[in-house]
Amino acid sequence: MSAVRLTVAELNALASEILGQAPLADCELLGEVSAATLAASGHFYFTLKDASASVSCVMFRQDFSRLAKRPQVGDQVILRGRAGLYQRDGRFQFYAQDLRLGGQGNLWQQFEALKAELEAKGYFAPDHKQALPSLPHTIGIVTSSKGAAVHDIINVSQRRFPGIKLQLIPVAVQGPGASQEIARAIKIFNHLGQADLLIVGRGGGSQEDLWAFNERLVADAIYQSTIPIISAVGHETDFSISDFVADLRAPTPSAAAELAVPVKADLVQGLQTLQQSLKRAMVQQVVSHKQLGQAFNRRLYRAWTSRLAEASQRLDTLMRHPLLQSPLQTLKLRRQELASLEKDLLNLQAQGSDRRHRQLADLSGKLELLNPYNILQRGYTAVLDGEGRILSRVSQVQEASQVHIRFIDGQAIADIREISCDNKGSSLSNTEGH
Repeated sequence: MSAVRLTVAELNALASEILGQAPLADCELLGEVSAATLAASGHFYFTLKDASASVSCVMFRQDFSRLAKRPQVGDQVILRGRAGLYQRDGRFQFYAQDLRLGGQGNLWQQFEALKAELEAKGYFAPDHKQALPSLPHTIGIVTSSKGAAVHDIINVSQRRFPGIKLQLIPVAVQGPGASQEIARAIKIFNHLGQADLLIVGRGGGSQEDLWAFNERLVADAIYQSTIPIISAVGHETDFSISDFVADLRAPTPSAAAELAVPVKADLVQGLQTLQQSLKRAMVQQVVSHKQLGQAFNRRLYRAWTSRLAEASQRLDTLMRHPLLQSPLQTLKLRRQELASLEKDLLNLQAQGSDRRHRQLADLSGKLELLNPYNILQRGYTAVLDGEGRILSRVSQVQEASQVHIRFIDGQAIADIREISCDNKGSSLSNTEGH
């Protein structure tokens, strides 16, 4: 029996006809919404999954517009509709005509529970976030080697900074064991210490496709990393636990490369601008110092010129001095002046000496006249007490005392026997000599 030969269109049409038969023509489908997109046409495209499988679904605009609330990722829903085949692409999908919410799905509940737990432990705290290096030398990449994400990162990085060093540790990004591989790759990069920055992520997919980045193993590895990490998981609308824990979230792998790698041309231009600014500043400094030096030289020249003029003027004054004009004549005049002064000094000394001699003679004569002993030459005597004091009054002597009588040629000692006074004070006293 020969095989039936069909075209692709015939195959798809036959499959669509088979799917249009009972019970797939009208059935209910229970599952969790894991991806959802509202197209510009108003049609609602989403994925429905359970614990072991998923199926693409579509709800056309006329049916979707009747819903009171748009279903969200993680919602548990019950669909009513039919299974069919989009014949142009040969894609199997479920055409939903009605949708009822049945509560949140199990994966979404796990996501929210782990997020709340890690946030309470400080995994998302801003003070734990590390700053990204402004110009990383080496960027480590943790993603699949077969996906579009690694190619996007490489292309963007090389376009922005040709020659930048990239290191890839390929890992599974979905399915069993994916979270273990991702966590191990992060730890290997930290152990090697060669990378300055890590990009961890993958391209878009359903919630279950991205689930490895919602596992605790990956969250712990990112939190414990000493190397800054950019998380780039899925599309811009996708959020994972790794996005919250990482030091920075990028909406896509391409955006992560743009955040991580600066544009080399901009850096070169910045350096050139800085070099030009530095050159201008140095030229300005040189000009400024040169101007200061010239001003200092002018001030110094004026100062030295002024000092030189003053010295020259003083020299001219000295040169006009008579001593320098006629030194011998000046010396002769000074000798004559000195001789005259010497003569005047001798005359003054002689006159002073004569005057002093005359004064001395005059004073000697006066002193001689006042000498009490000169009266002895005229026959008088002087009476003194025992201490040599002259006694001129009777009141100065006492009876039975001794006095000394001074003669011109000697003295005698007498005892006082009697004392008498007269009113005129001119009577003489009787004494007994020894």
